[in-house]
Amino acid sequence: MSIQNPPNGQYLQRLIMLCGLFFMGLFIFTFLAAAAAVKIYAIPCEIYNLFEYIKKHPNEARTINALIFTQVMSQLLAMAIPFLVVMQITYREQMYHETGLLKIPKIIIIILVLVLVVASLYPQSYIEYFNGLLFESNKEQSNFITAMIKADNSNEMLVNIGFMAILPALCEEFFFRGGVFLLLKKLTGKLWFPAIVSSLFFALTHDQPSQMIVIFLMGLMLAFVYELTGSLWMSILLHFANNLYFVLADYYKVGSTFDFASLYNIILVVLSAVIISGIFWYLYKNRFTEINYE
Repeated sequence: MSIQNPPNGQYLQRLIMLCGLFFMGLFIFTFLAAAAAVKIYAIPCEIYNLFEYIKKHPNEARTINALIFTQVMSQLLAMAIPFLVVMQITYREQMYHETGLLKIPKIIIIILVLVLVVASLYPQSYIEYFNGLLFESNKEQSNFITAMIKADNSNEMLVNIGFMAILPALCEEFFFRGGVFLLLKKLTGKLWFPAIVSSLFFALTHDQPSQMIVIFLMGLMLAFVYELTGSLWMSILLHFANNLYFVLADYYKVGSTFDFASLYNIILVVLSAVIISGIFWYLYKNRFTEINYE
């Protein structure tokens, strides 16, 4: 059976539908999830005061659980479900071809993506330093994240891996790379514009000014890994591995010894940049050739 690519107008419709479902999920369904969290965890406040209550009691077990529940539901309802609904309704059998979900990556590509994660850690430290000069750290947000990610045993660590590493990697990659980036690329026929817009959207939704630049650049990296490999699984793997590192680093109390002026760290950052450039060069030379289904 032949599969025809739709006209640009249909891509615009899909993009509008996707973003519309996102904002509906973010503002309506997430509010309902917060209301459910108040009831489930018996938090003594009105629904509209939930986040104010959490700010005042960031270390209470029930407030942490409510925050985790709300975050999980918001990612599912505002990102994963809109992506699946739009793709299933409008793409049907073309969905898996367009997003590369049926493309099985070569083992060498998987290894290179994992190396890319390791190589990007030191440059991220430098970027965070410069980011800190431009944006004042959001202490309340940092307290929430610290409280949420704290784990006293292996069971809690596994839970953290689930909602801090696996779930965001799936939901955010489905929505931002498989949805926003792909549809903008199809609509405009460009690469940089969709990559920048989807990455900026990606950074803004995290609402972390102290890491805005890092998240934006990570979004660009994820977009280009997806573009060059033709497989959404590769951006999911990169996203997951990056998040997993920080979850495990917190659990095993891996302290940062980063020193901006250290010659050793400067050499590592330069070496990392060379490795990252080499990986992207290899991916570009062996990039996925898009197939038009006609």
